[in-house]
Amino acid sequence: MVYIVLAFIVLSLEAVFVPSISPDIILVLVCFYSLKYGRLRGVAYASICGFILDSVQGILIGPNILSKSIAAYYIRTVRENVIQWNVFIHLIIMTFLSIINIAIVRFSLEYFSGLSLGHNPVSISIKETILTVITSLILYPVFRPDRTESQEKVIR
Repeated sequence: MVYIVLAFIVLSLEAVFVPSISPDIILVLVCFYSLKYGRLRGVAYASICGFILDSVQGILIGPNILSKSIAAYYIRTVRENVIQWNVFIHLIIMTFLSIINIAIVRFSLEYFSGLSLGHNPVSISIKETILTVITSLILYPVFRPDRTESQEKVIR
């Protein structure tokens, strides 16, 4: 529940303070949630956040649901198959997921809604990916996906 409220707060603050190119903080939250709570809960949270984001954008329901759910599923799958999770692996995965997220959303909007995004240069997508990865790296110490349950109890 806290993460859903956090998603609403992030969307509100992002709309007010960052009107142009902004990081996809919802993608970052979805990835950290999936790393912490597992694949099924991560995909459910991603679907809810994607629906909220699609509803706010008001163009087409579905692109963000799909892209965020794929990100949640993929990051947890990689986490389960990687022996040592660290910042470098997190950086690579977040870069890849940000690119996939942008590609799915852009393709869906252009193909299914007829909205032409041809006037948006690729440099905007690159800047958004870089900002998303930087945001993920800044929030990495806060969410620490490699922290165990016993370490979290000590911190509390």
